[in-house]
Amino acid sequence: MKQILLALSIVTATLATENFTTSLTTAQQARLDSVAKTFSLSDGCKGTMSQTRKIFACPEAATFYNYAAWYAKEDKPADYIIDKLRQHNQTYYTPKKYTITSSSIQTAGDLNSPISIVAYVTSDCPHCKKVGIPLHDLVVGPYKGKASFQIKPIHQHIGDYALLAAAEQGKAWELFEAYGNIDGRMDEDAVIKAATAAKLDVAKLKKSVNTKTEIYKKQIDKNYVEAKKNDLNFTPTLYFNGYMYGSNKHPIWVMEYIDYLLRTKKFMK
Repeated sequence: MKQILLALSIVTATLATENFTTSLTTAQQARLDSVAKTFSLSDGCKGTMSQTRKIFACPEAATFYNYAAWYAKEDKPADYIIDKLRQHNQTYYTPKKYTITSSSIQTAGDLNSPISIVAYVTSDCPHCKKVGIPLHDLVVGPYKGKASFQIKPIHQHIGDYALLAAAEQGKAWELFEAYGNIDGRMDEDAVIKAATAAKLDVAKLKKSVNTKTEIYKKQIDKNYVEAKKNDLNFTPTLYFNGYMYGSNKHPIWVMEYIDYLLRTKKFMK
């Protein structure tokens, strides 16, 4: 996983502006054209995506067209692409606002950034790390000062307890990133291996987990209750300034969404 995450972090800036419409086969382009003639955005854009994507009054149509092209390039069927566009549309224009309390784990990036991203995660969720680690790298790198990121563990598991214990050492993010290099079951040995790699005080971490288990259980249970109240169905679920992000979590599209929020000032704090 480490190599995958490193590759993502290196190519993110390039991929964010890639035009996926330029390398489609004839069949893929035909599928994209069919989708564009059918799908309409809901934010005041009059007409289908094919009619509005080149109109200045509806600039997001071009972004949505490129998003659809990404799936066409993967040979996804038209119905599948339209379903993904609907999710994308809801994320951009009609998301529901939720109440989210601060995480007990330190914030990555600048807490005063205009965009606050929160994710409910579990330590044994591979996708949480595939999404969360690049997001962490974005808010401490190219989006520093523009977005911050918090994680909220929701699983009664030693790996989640260890994240809370690591936060007491100011190294929760180091441990979370080290989890990304663990394949297989996240048992106690895997947690210790990750903690060692993250250069935590392992003896102190073990003591905290053993003596504060009940405290950690209450914190995680509080996170879980909040997550379910906020319509959590799977991990990771992301919220931008309290609005649920229901679209593709690849760094390309997360960056596109952050840029959209910054450009339009939508859903700002």
